[in-house]
Amino acid sequence: MRQISPGDWRRLANIDNEGDSQTYPYSPEFQSNEDLKHFVYDRFWHSTGQLPAQSSIHTTRWLSSSYSFTGVGAASDLFFTNPYSGALAHFRHHYFAMMLIAIFHRFSLLRFKHELAENSSELLSDSIKENELRVDHFRYKCERLSQKLMRFRSCYWFSEVSNQIQARELFELQRKHLGLDTLFKEVVADSQEATTILRRIDDDRRREFQWTLTQLGLISALAFWVFGPFNERLRNNPILGAISVFLILGSTYYLIAPRAIEDLIRKLAMGILGSENSRSDLAKSTPQWVRSIAVLTLMLGIAVFVLINTLLVRKGS
Repeated sequence: MRQISPGDWRRLANIDNEGDSQTYPYSPEFQSNEDLKHFVYDRFWHSTGQLPAQSSIHTTRWLSSSYSFTGVGAASDLFFTNPYSGALAHFRHHYFAMMLIAIFHRFSLLRFKHELAENSSELLSDSIKENELRVDHFRYKCERLSQKLMRFRSCYWFSEVSNQIQARELFELQRKHLGLDTLFKEVVADSQEATTILRRIDDDRRREFQWTLTQLGLISALAFWVFGPFNERLRNNPILGAISVFLILGSTYYLIAPRAIEDLIRKLAMGILGSENSRSDLAKSTPQWVRSIAVLTLMLGIAVFVLINTLLVRKGS
């Protein structure tokens, strides 16, 4: 087996098709002599067997890549071919389990990364029309994914599977080829970014709720200030009282449920407009100008109401 050529070693390491032993499976400029060191584990291997190496012992070479694990040894070596306690038994049992664990780690991390990507695409898509429903759906899926990731991290994610030096080094070699540490950091970072997005959304909702309470307090103060001196006038004038109640209730309802009013005005306006471009532009800009119009209407209504009551008071006196 010490007569195996460098080209054949590369074919064994990458599970390539057979070829001329004097040639490389890839360009020699692409695969240097140092490149093979990334694929082999040579604790019990020596290329010549000459002293100070032990020719009868240093005859086993392990090769690993991101999709393969291969053992090469001498057929005359009883330890290598022993199916009960030798290298063959090691390969069939705990080495096989070690590589299976590494593949399981990569599969799980890729699944988590795929679920995070799907959750993000659903948050940005229009499959669910209501923004609140999209956010709640995104929150529910991210919470479930965080629970799964925590369970995986605490129960199934580990970088050491044996107390034996050779097993630890072989497992670390396989983990490097699969890029597990880098992939794990990416998944954790994506999960934390999703949590950050949810926190920002919660902060926006909290600020919007506080602003709504402030506006409600302002409306209540203005209503008490405007309608307090004219309670009798409102009772004697049903039309003026109805207009006042409509303005107060309409503005209050808009502050509590702005999206309902915005959707209603959007549908009415889009039904009047004829061009598709105008409709799409309106659909994008409706929330901003509807809120501005609502505030201006409230202020104008209060001003008109104060002016009418002032005129009526002066006329009555």
